[in-house]
Amino acid sequence: MIVRRLRCASILLPGNDTLRRRRRAGLRHGSSVMDAFALTAADREHGSLHDNRGGLSSHDTQPAEDIYGSRHEESSEKMLPFTDGAYCGGDEAEGGQHCVVEGKRSVGEKDETQSLGLSARTLRDAAEREIKAEIERDSRDGVAAIPPLPPSGWKVQHPAGSNYFVMTRTLRGGAKSAEQQTRRYQSVHDVFLKALKGNQRQKVLRDTKRREEKEEQQQQQGIQGQMQEPARKVMDDITSSSSLQSRGSFKKMVVDYTGQNQHRAVLREMTDSNDAEHVDRMDVCLTVFAPFRVYDPSFHDPTVNICEWSSFDVLVRKKMAAEKQGSSGRTNNTLNSLAHLVHDRALCMFVRLASVNSEMRIRFIQFLSINEAQALEEHACFGRGEPGFLELMRRRRQMRARTRPFRSLRRYDEPLTLLHEAPDTQDASSTSPLAIGSQQGSRGSAYELLTECFDSTGEYSRTLCYSGPYLSELSKEMMGALQDYLQGDLALSQELCEYVCQMQFFLEQEEYMAWLGRLRHVATVASERSHK
Repeated sequence: MIVRRLRCASILLPGNDTLRRRRRAGLRHGSSVMDAFALTAADREHGSLHDNRGGLSSHDTQPAEDIYGSRHEESSEKMLPFTDGAYCGGDEAEGGQHCVVEGKRSVGEKDETQSLGLSARTLRDAAEREIKAEIERDSRDGVAAIPPLPPSGWKVQHPAGSNYFVMTRTLRGGAKSAEQQTRRYQSVHDVFLKALKGNQRQKVLRDTKRREEKEEQQQQQGIQGQMQEPARKVMDDITSSSSLQSRGSFKKMVVDYTGQNQHRAVLREMTDSNDAEHVDRMDVCLTVFAPFRVYDPSFHDPTVNICEWSSFDVLVRKKMAAEKQGSSGRTNNTLNSLAHLVHDRALCMFVRLASVNSEMRIRFIQFLSINEAQALEEHACFGRGEPGFLELMRRRRQMRARTRPFRSLRRYDEPLTLLHEAPDTQDASSTSPLAIGSQQGSRGSAYELLTECFDSTGEYSRTLCYSGPYLSELSKEMMGALQDYLQGDLALSQELCEYVCQMQFFLEQEEYMAWLGRLRHVATVASERSHK
């Protein structure tokens, strides 16, 4: 036992001496993290050698305890090179390494902040240069571009920040207000009166011709002098009676809609001068919805020549004409009894047009009414069809947007809409079309969805209705009549199409300038924060 202990002691002494020499050499040449790792590796090698040597005397536990005790003492006496001569244990060493990693992260974050600030300043400078370039392109001789003037009678409305503009016009008395165009359309009432006047004129001409023939015959007979006076009396009586008959033929006739047969036009004799009633036609309200959809189809199809394609929609509605007071104090509106029939149906025409190289083209014509909206709503609610349409109606009833009057073209700082909860109104599907039409300017939710032009919900709703035939399949006579009605009676002329194209370009440039201003503001804020 004594011999074995001496052998173990002789083995430990040289190993401890070599380990101490390496530590002193590492501290002498300079402290670093790699030297500490090298010392730890040498310690592990020495520990493995010690374990192999100690395994020979496994039946004696006393040397192993001495070896482990000495190893623990040596490990507790280690001096880390990055602690500036301070002694610390294993946990403190791990904490020191953690502090070094956190320091590296903070430096990386500073680099990212600096790069972000540099990118923000570059973006700000680019936005400023683009704004100056746009101003120079739009101006001429230092004067900013001026928007074109709209055609006479049209009002332009553009909500700030939107992607569309709206034009409105009201034709008083229907097609009679198209002053610049010749009258190409005549109602049934006008045609009937024209034919009646023609028949009366022909009858008067026949009577005068007969009277002249009788006078010529009497002059040719050569009546004697004594018989001239009685003959003259007889002729005077004849002429007076014929004049009375001719006067009776000139009695004025008017078309009566107010009798018992309200749905049929009946001629009656005019009694007095105050009975000269005038038929007031309904006012036509035109709404042009023009989104910024100007593009070149040749980009998508190389077989198409370069052209400028811009599309816009027109909604044509009719409303009751303002009632006028006659001399007798009552309203002279002969169509008053038939007004509710037109008003209850609320038939409107939705026309989708396109301007191709300043040439107006008709894409399709669709007719919408409250009856169709009623059928769609009943199909969605009770027939359990079209869940998307049903969801749109639910959202429209729950939350409605109350739009303020449209702002001017250059006021971008005012809010557009204010949302508020709509009161609990009666379900539109439970009311009849007549009841809906009799309300004061109110319409059902489905009808509002059909006539909505300002978002995709209106386009989706209109796809559920018949959009009309392909206009290319119509006859030339039908196409000519449609173009005459749109251009002549509704005043949708080439001048209007050209104005729509110019206004689309101008307003899109205005919105692009506003977008560049917002981008410059965001880049400026980001660059200022990076400096702090």
